[in-house]
Amino acid sequence: MSKLEELKKQQASIALAIAEETSKSRDAALANVRASIKEFEITMSEVKSALKKRKVRSTVAKKVPSTTASGKRRGRPPMKKAD
Repeated sequence: MSKLEELKKQQASIALAIAEETSKSRDAALANVRASIKEFEITMSEVKSALKKRKVRSTVAKKVPSTTASGKRRGRPPMKKAD
């Protein structure tokens, strides 16, 4: 057997061990959550509200005062007076 084949077998066995350990840890955590829910009488709506992702409100841009105070106006400029 070549070194590459040995390493691939090790990799497969390690991946299997990781999957098993993840499953065990997940089951233990789930049992802990269920026990806590029963102990503290947490309702489903409380759980859902804790899991809900809320959008962050964007800040409202400050309103810039109109530029008419500086003489700039919209529309066609006034006709110039002839002297």
